[in-house]
Amino acid sequence: MQAVSLAADRHARLVELDADNGVGETTSMLTGLAEALSKAWRVRQDPAPAGEH
Repeated sequence: MQAVSLAADRHARLVELDADNGVGETTSMLTGLAEALSKAWRVRQDPAPAGEH
C-alpha cells in the first residue's frame, strides 16, 4: 500500500509540474507582440517615397 501511495503522490506531482499554466497562451501573445514590433520597426526604417515627408 505504501508503494501505491508513493507512486500516486509522485504521479500527482508530475502532472502538476507538466501543467501548462497558461505558458502556451503567453508565449503566443509575446510572439505576436514581437512580430508586430518588428513590422513597425521595419516600416519606420523604410525611407519615405519622394514627395512624402
